[in-house]
Amino acid sequence: MYIDLIETVSPPEVLWTLTGVLALCINLWLLRDVQLDARALDRRGQDGAKKIAVRTAIGIQAGLTAPQVIAVVIGVISMLTPPDNPAAPVTPLLVVVTVGIVTIEALLTLVALFTRVRRTQLLDYLESGGRDVNGSQHAETMAELSHNTDVSTEARDAAQQTHDELTTALRENTAVTIEARDEGKKPPHADREGDR
Repeated sequence: MYIDLIETVSPPEVLWTLTGVLALCINLWLLRDVQLDARALDRRGQDGAKKIAVRTAIGIQAGLTAPQVIAVVIGVISMLTPPDNPAAPVTPLLVVVTVGIVTIEALLTLVALFTRVRRTQLLDYLESGGRDVNGSQHAETMAELSHNTDVSTEARDAAQQTHDELTTALRENTAVTIEARDEGKKPPHADREGDR
């Protein structure tokens, strides 16, 4: 079966298919890259956080690659399918669909690249024994956070103690007022209210 592509292909179809092929190539390279990281960790016998990070990245990258494959397949099928009316101009709807597909492909590729950068940073962080970008140890950061928690706990305890003391004083004052009212006397603090 011979298909004359010049009669079946529109410029938007070519655009979204070529964009999809480029994005698919980038995503396949990134998928291969993360698989190589996984194999390297397996060879070194490493487990733990690094392996979890790499396995997670494989799942994310596979999920980002699958839509690119689908977009390329749709593009190829649409280019091979003869149009109903070959003389029909490119419609605004086709332009919107093309812009949408190209944008989605670009965003998926950017997310894949961002994920690779973050994975590399995470693996470098774990490889360095938990040193952050300033060179301080994770343990030092945790010690500081622990100190701040102790300070916060002390402040909370002091506030609770003050609250308890005020509540007790209020209860005592209320009891004296009720007792004075029941006896028909003027409460002890009534004079203070008139001074205001």
